[in-house]
Amino acid sequence: SSGAWSGGLTLTAGKIILKSGLTVLNELNLVSGILNFEYQTLELQRNILTNWPKGVLQANALSTLKITSAFAGMNNTLAFDPMLNTLGSLMLDRTANVLPISGVVVSPHVTLNSPLLITREFNIKDGEFYNQSGLALGAGAKIIRTPDGGFSAATTAVIKGGPYDLYYVKGINLNPMSAGIEAFGLIRNLSMNLPNTVSFKSPLTINNRLEIFQGTADLRYLTKADTVMNKSVLLSSPELRIVSNFNNSGLFTNRSGLVSFTGSGFITGTVIPEFYNLTISGSLSAPSEISVAGDLMNDGVFNPNSGTVVLAGNSKQKIGGASRLDFYNLLVSNRSDTVSIQTPVSIIGTLDVAPGAIFNAGNILLQLAYKDVNHQGKIGVLEPTAKILGQLSMQRFVPGSVRGYRYLSSPLAGFTIGGLYGYFPFDPFYFFSYDESVTGNKTAGFYRPDFSEQMRPGRGFVFWPTGQDAFNGINWTANGELQTGVNRDVVNLNVMYTPTAGGSYENDGWNLLGNPYPSPIKWSADVLAWSDDKNAKFRGIDPVVFVWDNKTGNYQTWNALTGMGDLSESTGVIASGQAF
Repeated sequence: SSGAWSGGLTLTAGKIILKSGLTVLNELNLVSGILNFEYQTLELQRNILTNWPKGVLQANALSTLKITSAFAGMNNTLAFDPMLNTLGSLMLDRTANVLPISGVVVSPHVTLNSPLLITREFNIKDGEFYNQSGLALGAGAKIIRTPDGGFSAATTAVIKGGPYDLYYVKGINLNPMSAGIEAFGLIRNLSMNLPNTVSFKSPLTINNRLEIFQGTADLRYLTKADTVMNKSVLLSSPELRIVSNFNNSGLFTNRSGLVSFTGSGFITGTVIPEFYNLTISGSLSAPSEISVAGDLMNDGVFNPNSGTVVLAGNSKQKIGGASRLDFYNLLVSNRSDTVSIQTPVSIIGTLDVAPGAIFNAGNILLQLAYKDVNHQGKIGVLEPTAKILGQLSMQRFVPGSVRGYRYLSSPLAGFTIGGLYGYFPFDPFYFFSYDESVTGNKTAGFYRPDFSEQMRPGRGFVFWPTGQDAFNGINWTANGELQTGVNRDVVNLNVMYTPTAGGSYENDGWNLLGNPYPSPIKWSADVLAWSDDKNAKFRGIDPVVFVWDNKTGNYQTWNALTGMGDLSESTGVIASGQAF
């Protein structure tokens, strides 16, 4: 009959078949023979001694085994029949305790040393379970583990079967815990809902879904293995730590949690991961695109490659950390609140700010950097509602060649001629701007500006470098702001025509201008790009633009109407910081 058997149960021969549930309050000792509990629930509260293959248990997919209570000794063994070794559910709930007479601390261990297939649920609530050999999980089965329970195995005794679902849930112990052998198998879904940190020290592959509702998943102890997300990830709080490569080929949904890369790794996969908060304390190599909806903090090294980082939140976001952040492309698409920079940032590709977005660059924390001719930081097309606030800087490079004049302009508002002198010395006697209104020969329009004058975007300047600068090339940086009508949106370059006697084409109407934008521009016949105040193309303006090439000692030209010329390898592009 069902109920509890108050004494111990020792079997030396034969077979016992349970026809109802049974709780054994004292020791179970299977010396030889079979205890069959198919379709039933068997609860064992004290020592478990089996003798595989002579003294074993038999069960089926509708059987449940509960291993409970304290004071159960340290050496408990489970052995199942070589043939009937399927079990529906197994629960381990044995609390470590102090023996009442001897005072010895008992840490209960249960060892499996036979084949066992669990088809529904393996619940490790409390106590230590050791897989000597043979444990397998059925497809769709689940393992539930609290911080109070432990799960280990012999070196070769990995979990077979699956894919199974793995759940980490709240227990009594609030200390950090290490993932056990349960994380080695074929995991379909992994769910965490506990306040603890769970450290994964084995290769982790999740084939369907990772859900972190509470707690921290810490993968920083991995040395060579990858974290592979094949389907989807839901991260609510608070942290997922990754030390190796992160491969995402599913839907990564990070509601409010933190993903931190603490080692050296890459982000790979077929799907763009969407992070909330992202922290780098090791080194991270970026993919073609990543999206961040919260804060991006760098305390390590971020290798941007040629990828794009998208800041796509709907509340305040910041870029910070103790280390400089280098981007290739940066897209600010947060239209709900301000994105602010709190650490030095450099861009060697394009900074794009979406309509309605606000990007606060701080006080010269943002640098549009120059790496080489193919990697020059710039700002993309800005709609009128896109805002870039604060002071930023832009690196420029004047190539070296032979001695001769160089033509340049400032792409940022507020930069002075004296500021330029701080980057490389030049003889003020050979530093000029140009005034078209001066009559006479066209060379008469050159004049020497004062050092305190601003290099207003749109104005062109000419100088003669001294020393080795002429041969080595010149690095310089303009610091300033973006101002509507000055170096963003529609800019009036204030071109002039002052006729002398006879209206000489040779001498009249020449204007030395500068590219006003922190971006390259194209000399074009498109009235939406270049026009007079009546949106007419090139009315009273010659369609040919001239850019001095010091290497050849001649001007490169581009005819906007014919689309012909040799400017910028026949593209008609005028570089940022270039006078023409």
